[in-house]
Amino acid sequence: MTGPRSASALAHAKLNLTLRITGVRDDGMHLLDSLMCSISLADRITLTERSDEIVTVETKGADIGPDFANLALKAAKVFQEEFGGAGYDIVLEKEIPAGAGLGGGSADAAATLRLARDISGREASDAQLVEIGAELGADIPFCLSGGLARVSGIGDVLRPKEMHEALYDAVVVLGIPNFAMPTGDVFAAWDRNPASGTPDVVPACLAQVADRFVNDLEPPAESLVPELHRLRGALSTAIGSPARMTGSGSGIFGFARSMREANKAARRVAGDFAAVLLCRPVRSGVEVLE
Repeated sequence: MTGPRSASALAHAKLNLTLRITGVRDDGMHLLDSLMCSISLADRITLTERSDEIVTVETKGADIGPDFANLALKAAKVFQEEFGGAGYDIVLEKEIPAGAGLGGGSADAAATLRLARDISGREASDAQLVEIGAELGADIPFCLSGGLARVSGIGDVLRPKEMHEALYDAVVVLGIPNFAMPTGDVFAAWDRNPASGTPDVVPACLAQVADRFVNDLEPPAESLVPELHRLRGALSTAIGSPARMTGSGSGIFGFARSMREANKAARRVAGDFAAVLLCRPVRSGVEVLE
């Protein structure tokens, strides 16, 4: 007699290498144009099929709020509603900081959808998973595929790009401040003063895929928390290259030319951030484990 079916995956964080706001829809949703990239920082997700229709979630490693707001839980329930089948016990082992613009909740939801399809054997197409994901969160469609892509609309229009070796070999120095940034507050601040961000010199590793290194959400985020501007400057000085905020913050990143330089920069800014993580770009958003 076989036991319950179970599977695990790594849910990779994302960076907004560039982010422009191109408009606002009548329903208040912001239209974006962003170059997004998956990075090696990841949560581990395990789904185990139940004998009933109940869906549960257990989170290890970080407090990410109440279960009812958990995107992985929501994704599993919507998948069950759309395609039927049993419930799941979900275990999230968190490594991606919350409120840092890294898409941790979206990554978890994307991995949950992939694993639910694999475990259940339901014939859900990639397009159907993307459709479900887009209803739950703007970053989920990208997290389902990951890698490198130009993302527009409200996150639902993806144009995959080839991740050339210069970017794949780059080292990301990622500073996590000791505070989170509520996404809604940052977009509301942009609505009050819809200014564009100030472009910086494009890092060499992005030269083939980006013509600007800019994030339009930096001015509103820094108007709410001026400390973000100082932290960007500190990281930029440490790596000798411009640093950017990812998403709506609070995470700040830049590129080092080697792991040795990245380690040196991380030591220089260790006192400025709650954590400094060294990551690399990866070519997928969800990595199903054998």
